[in-house]
Amino acid sequence: MSFRVEFTGPAAAQVDAAHTWWLANRPAAPELLGDELADALELLTAMPLKTQVWGDVDGTPVYKLRLPRTRYALYYTLLGDLVTVRALWHGARGTDPLIG
Repeated sequence: MSFRVEFTGPAAAQVDAAHTWWLANRPAAPELLGDELADALELLTAMPLKTQVWGDVDGTPVYKLRLPRTRYALYYTLLGDLVTVRALWHGARGTDPLIG
């Protein structure tokens, strides 16, 4: 089974902001964030249940997929064949993302 992946508006904005920051601040590895996101999307289209449940929103499980080299994580829900990415969050923030 193949899964579709969509980003919420806030998640897409977080990806754009993270990418902009990464390019400006990580000149030694400018492709790393994009590469990790591409690998994550490949996993989500094939095996979205392979990650851990992080919490829930109104009874719907929210999953967390870590991007280990950049220390970001994708937070997403799964309904049928649709994976909805709800946040991209960096581990150094010290708080959890607001997902609703």
